[in-house]
Parts: sequence; structure tokens; C-alpha cells
Amino acid sequence: SERHEPALEPAATGATLDPLDLTWNMMQAELLARNGQVDQSIAQLKQFREYYNKNQKQLSSKQKQRDLSELRLLLIRRCMSDERDAEAEAAIAALPDKERTATVLYYEAQILKSTGRTGEAMSKLQALVAKHPNFTEGWMALGAEAEQAKKYGAAAGYYKKALETNDMPQIFMLMLRAQP
Repeated sequence: SERHEPALEPAATGATLDPLDLTWNMMQAELLARNGQVDQSIAQLKQFREYYNKNQKQLSSKQKQRDLSELRLLLIRRCMSDERDAEAEAAIAALPDKERTATVLYYEAQILKSTGRTGEAMSKLQALVAKHPNFTEGWMALGAEAEQAKKYGAAAGYYKKALETNDMPQIFMLMLRAQP
């Protein structure tokens, strides 16, 4: 909710009481960011990652893998939201191959676009939808890029593909708007 500041103290308490709990630490980091303390939010996540890596022996390997994967994605998103593109790009480059999900590839394309490498971003999006044809956001991003380039036929085609993966009325409207 908009009244997130009162939740900061309970989240910090939870993170202190159970320092290996990803949920408490993610909640605390999110609340810090919403309170305008993005640097502290990123520092909190990095500090948690270091503590977690040193003390994870008591957790199951499945939980460790899930937690670390979620943590890495959260750090990437947090860096992107604060326009720390170089940090986000470095975090993506450090990901193991098995964690290069459709979402990660999408984030990578977003970073490329935001740093002015639109051609690379389009190539990344094309590769993304080729590998993950049901990833709606990839088709939507391709449609938006084609529309921006005034390639309305291509945009309509991309939106049609997005509509095949998700029948949201908004996508249908975008497809209609992009018709040549």
C-alpha cells in the first residue's frame, strides 16, 4: 500500500530474527526502495547475499537454489529501476546459464534499449521469442519497437503473436491500432 513506512520496522525485525529468510530480507529491501532509499535497498540485498552465501549450510539445496535465483533477479530489477544499467548488466552477465530465463533475456533487452543499443535489443528480443514463443512481453516489446519505427505491419504481426499467448483486450487494441 501507499502507507509502507510503518512496515519498515517489522520487516527489519523479521530479517534480524531470521537472517537467512529471503522473504523478510526482500520485504525490507522493497520497503526501503519505496521509501526512497534505493541505495540502502541494494546494499541490504547485497549484504543478505553475502550473509546467505556464508551461512546457507543449514538450508536444503533446493531452497538455496530457489532463494539465490530470486535474489539475483531482485537485484537486477532493483538496479534497473534505479537506472543502474551497468550494474544490472554485470549481474546478468554473472548469471549461470540455467538462470537465463525468458525474464532475464527480456531484462537484458530492456537494458540494451535503455543504453541506446536498440539494434542489439531487437536482436535479443527476436532470439527471446524464438526460444520462448509463449513469452507475451517479448512479443509486446517487439511490437512497440516496430510501432516506434513506423513499421506498422510488423507491429501488428507482433501484437497478433502476443494475442495468441495472452488474450488481454489491451493487446487486441494495440494490434488494431498498428494495422497498416
